[in-house]
Amino acid sequence: MKKCIAALSVALTLVGCGSSSDDNSANTSTGSDGNSGTSTELAGKMATVALQDTGTNSDCSANSQTFETTDLVVAYDIDATRSNVEELKNAARLSQVALDELISKTGLDKSAAELDITANNKWTVCFDDNKTGNGSGGVRQLDFSPKNFSDSGYILAKHELFHVFQSALLNNKAAFLHLPRWFQEGSAEYFSGRNVDSVSATTLTRFIDDANITPLSILTWNHEQSVNATYDVYQKSLEYFISRGLTTAQILQLTRDSYRDGQDANVMPAFHTAMASLNFSSPLPVSYNNLRDNVADYRQHIIIDWLTTDEYSASFTSVSSSINIGKLIFRNLSTNNEFSGSVNTNQTAYVYNKGILADGNYNVYAINTTDTAAYGPIQQSVTNGELGAIDFSGQPELVE
Repeated sequence: MKKCIAALSVALTLVGCGSSSDDNSANTSTGSDGNSGTSTELAGKMATVALQDTGTNSDCSANSQTFETTDLVVAYDIDATRSNVEELKNAARLSQVALDELISKTGLDKSAAELDITANNKWTVCFDDNKTGNGSGGVRQLDFSPKNFSDSGYILAKHELFHVFQSALLNNKAAFLHLPRWFQEGSAEYFSGRNVDSVSATTLTRFIDDANITPLSILTWNHEQSVNATYDVYQKSLEYFISRGLTTAQILQLTRDSYRDGQDANVMPAFHTAMASLNFSSPLPVSYNNLRDNVADYRQHIIIDWLTTDEYSASFTSVSSSINIGKLIFRNLSTNNEFSGSVNTNQTAYVYNKGILADGNYNVYAINTTDTAAYGPIQQSVTNGELGAIDFSGQPELVE
C-alpha cells in the first residue's frame, strides 16, 4: 500500500490520501480541502462569533441539534456521527467568519436584491463531522465536512459558500445550469483564497496537450471528468483574465448576466455572450472565443506570453525510464512550508514560478503522473532563488 504523506498537502491525490468528489445530479457544486496549518488570526475571529442554541430542527437531518449565528442556521448533516457538539459549534463559527470575509471581499450585501439574508431568512449550513474534506454549495445552503477548523477547512467553507453566492446572483438557481464549469469552480477557488502560485506553464501545457482542448471550453462536470481537469487549472485561467484587468465587480456582474431562464445547460449562451462583451483595462490579444476554442491561441497568449516569462527551469532526470514524473514537491527544511513544480512531458526539465522558493535547504519529492506514487526525498539547496538540476535516478518509492 502506498504511504499517504499527510505533510505533502499539495501532492493532493496519492492513493489513500482522499480526493475530491462531485455529483452532477444535484443543484450543487463540490470541492475538497487539504491539510494545512492553523491560523491564530482565524481562531481569534471564530472566538468572536456569538452562537444561539435553537434546539432541534430537520433542515439538514431529522432532529438535529441546531445553532444559529448572525446569518446562518447550522445543523448536523444526515451522515454526521453527532459525536461532539463542540465540532458543530466550531463549524458554525467557521462558516460565519467565512461568510463575513466573502461579503467584505465581494462588496455584496445581505439585501433581498443580492444575498437575501435576514434574521428570519438565514442560510443553512449542514455539517458532516466525518472529516472527509469535501463539501457542496447550492441554493441558500452549504454542506461541508472540513478536516479541521483551521486554514484548510476555512478555504473549503469559503469555496462552497461562494457557490451559494453564485446561486443568489443567478436568481436562486443552480449555478451549474448557467455557469461553465471552469468559471464556476475557478471563481470559487479564487474567492476562497486558494494559492495557485505554484501552477506553472508546464501544468497548463500538460493539460492542453493531453485533453486537446483549453480549460475555458469545459462547461459541465461530465466534461470535466472526461478530461481529468482540476480546479487549479481553472483558477489559473481565471487569473489570466484578472491580470488583464478583470475586476471583482465584473466577475459578479458576469455571474448575474449568465442567468437565462430555459437556456441549454450544455451550451450556456448567456455566459459566453457576456464574457465576450467584457471590456478589459488591458485588452485581450485575441477574442475570448479564440482563447476558449483555439488551443494554439490559449498556448501562445496564456501559457507562453503570460506564464513562461515568470518561470525558473532546470534539467531533470526521472527515477527510471519507465517512471514518468508529473510534479515535484519542495519542502523547506527550516519552515516546513511546501511548494510545487512541474516536470515536462519528455522528463528532461522541471519548472516552478520565480520567487516562490526562498534561499535555503529543501527536501524534494517526486510524484508520478497518475498521482499514485511518491519518490525521494532528495535534499538540495536554493541559492538566489534557483534550485539547480534535479536527479532522481534510482530513488526509492515511499511505501508503508
